[in-house]
Order: sequence, then C-alpha cells, then structure tokens
Amino acid sequence: MDQAGSESTAMGFREFVAMAAALMATQAIAVDTMLPALPTIAVALGLVNENHSQWIVTAYVVGIGCGQLFWGLFSDRYGRRPVLLIGLAVYAIAA
Repeated sequence: MDQAGSESTAMGFREFVAMAAALMATQAIAVDTMLPALPTIAVALGLVNENHSQWIVTAYVVGIGCGQLFWGLFSDRYGRRPVLLIGLAVYAIAA
C-alpha cells in the first residue's frame, strides 16, 4: 500500500504544542479577566463580607476540575477531537 499519495490528518508536534498552549491560556485569560470584576460580581451576588468574594475564584477552579471529569468521560467514548470542538464551541458561546 502506497502512503505517499495520501495526506495525513495527524497533528504534528508543533501544532500540538501550540494547541495545548492555547487551550491552557484560555483558562488563564478567563481568570485574569474575572479578577478585576470581582468586586462587581460580589455586589451582584449580594456578598456582605469582601473576603467571601474569594470563594468565587475557588468555585471557578472547582468547576473547571469537575468539568474535566465530565468531558473526560465523553472524550473516552467519542474521541478527543469532537469533544474538544464541542467544548470550545460551548466556551465561546458562554464567554
């Protein structure tokens, strides 16, 4: 079987590193954009003590951790690429 004529759809190492870095950067950007709005979020949630607003960041991180369990199960069942694309679409719509 001749492999020279068929194009590979596999991702190269550099593309993988760029994609992984971009996906990790979305979480850092999300936290960095949330922090300046933390006082406004605390007022909207009706928090009396300013120190309790730190729990918002904790809830975000816990939500990301629990989300990995959810998306991990689906990626094992349906493959990583479709689940990644759906997750990015949901993230873009929610943002």
